[in-house]
Amino acid sequence: MALSLPVPTDFGVTATYHRLAAIQANWADGGCNVVLFSYIDQPARENGAKPIGTVQVTLAAPTDDLTRAALYAQIKEQAEWNAATDI
Repeated sequence: MALSLPVPTDFGVTATYHRLAAIQANWADGGCNVVLFSYIDQPARENGAKPIGTVQVTLAAPTDDLTRAALYAQIKEQAEWNAATDI
């Protein structure tokens, strides 16, 4: 599972494929930081390309459900990610 959304990179190309790479939940203060690896597209990822960027997304509060599906759903609730589609 991953997200599809055009996101400009520092390299002047657009990354369209984003997958979860890491999560850090702060249970004491609430909040969750998620790191996504970004690739030019899904075939690049499937063919072993390295990520061309990373994106950090801060979620308001950690959820009890830390499955990939639940995290992707929370990411898509963020304004800058609400146009993303599951792939």
